Amino acid sequence: MAVDFVKDSSDFINLFIKLNNRIQALSARDSDTQIKEYFLHYLPSVVPNGEIRRLMPEVHLEVLDTTSQYLLDSAKMQGQNPDHNSLILDVSADFFRYLRNACVKNSVNQDMILRNLSSAVHLVHILVEKYLSREDCVDSDLLRSVKIGLQFVGNLVTGNTKTQDYCWGIFYDEHHLFNGLLRNQDPKVSEISSMILYNCLNSSRIKQLTDSQVGIEIIDALITHVAEGVCEWSLYVVNNLVQNEGFFLRCYDKISMRNRLLVLDLVLEELTTNKESASQQFSVPSSAVILWKEKFKNVAVNMLKTCSDSTQLDLEAVEVKKILNVLCVISTLPALSDDLKQDCWLLESLVETLKSIHLLGKTGTNYFTPIQSLQEINDCSLSIETHPAYEFKKNLIRLIGNLCYEYQRNQDMVRNLDGIPLILDCCNLDARNPYILQWSIFAIRNLLNKNKENQKVVANMSATGVLVNNDILTELGQLERS
Repeated sequence: MAVDFVKDSSDFINLFIKLNNRIQALSARDSDTQIKEYFLHYLPSVVPNGEIRRLMPEVHLEVLDTTSQYLLDSAKMQGQNPDHNSLILDVSADFFRYLRNACVKNSVNQDMILRNLSSAVHLVHILVEKYLSREDCVDSDLLRSVKIGLQFVGNLVTGNTKTQDYCWGIFYDEHHLFNGLLRNQDPKVSEISSMILYNCLNSSRIKQLTDSQVGIEIIDALITHVAEGVCEWSLYVVNNLVQNEGFFLRCYDKISMRNRLLVLDLVLEELTTNKESASQQFSVPSSAVILWKEKFKNVAVNMLKTCSDSTQLDLEAVEVKKILNVLCVISTLPALSDDLKQDCWLLESLVETLKSIHLLGKTGTNYFTPIQSLQEINDCSLSIETHPAYEFKKNLIRLIGNLCYEYQRNQDMVRNLDGIPLILDCCNLDARNPYILQWSIFAIRNLLNKNKENQKVVANMSATGVLVNNDILTELGQLERS
């Protein structure tokens, strides 16, 4: 059983001194076991279950500092004795374990370690650098020491701004360790590193990440973690980042395309989960809304080229589709919808893109050709659901309808762009666009609401026989009787 923190202090110190002396005098292999036994028995690493870690007695600090300094000096040296190197790593692991456990829910111990044992953090840094430089080599002793050392740092920075400042300076400002740690093949190493980064994160450090190339590489690695389901800590960090203005101003276009798609998925999930309280729980930066609507206006044409075999082009089309999905949800949020409604060029881009897709679907058999008959639906492959064009036409109409809700300027603009007959012509079943009929009716309803000129357009179409499906007029209930 481990010795209590405050029990046998004099013996603790004497045996630690003997430990250091034995390590330095190591010459025979048979002394390894003795040194290890001394360390394990007299270095307290746990306390009874359910108790908060007690304060480290001041009398232990001197010998702990001596041990830390010796381990640090030994780690910096390129020792030729494998037994000695293995022992140093073994003792370092137990030293870190002691400090790790002493930090749990104990800010006093955290501060004490920062004041008196900062060399322990530098020891972690030295071992991490060694590990990252020898990643292709299997060194289980080094890996174990690194993992426990990182756990110690993770506990040291939890809920303590002073230790966060110090460790961030070493791990990010001075040595840029996070990038290598987060891209490490060992999932435990990357997970603990994500936890350290998350606990150190604040608004100024988010700005550091978004303002530098090193930071952008770290962000890209974190998003990759989320995509691969590596750890929850990375998801916490990314959720913070996608609510930050700087991320979309300076990072979004610099991360990989696949990670941009994941960001869009994360935002969409956050906005559609518990939608009633989404605006309070998840804040979409205005810079994100501006970026997405500008990007849509500039690259919506890529959707027309989805017959290409280019993988990159397909991914660009997928991005356009996901941006449209996000804009559809944003257009229903009072705090964000006004910015979309006031953008005339966005509305024009939506209507013109819908025109092009609708016309392309009528010119032959392609991914925009409606699938309407039961036989066609039964014969069609499930692959239509994985194509970027799936639901795209429906969501164009959905967003147009949302932007015209109780907004006469946009209602008039769609009429002037000949959008009303266009949307009415989409009032059909289409397996490529589930619920397109319902969304088309909804859009027409919003276009006709309190707008006599738009109502006249539909009335004239009905009178001249252009509008084939008169049941739609009945369902709309918007036309004024003459």
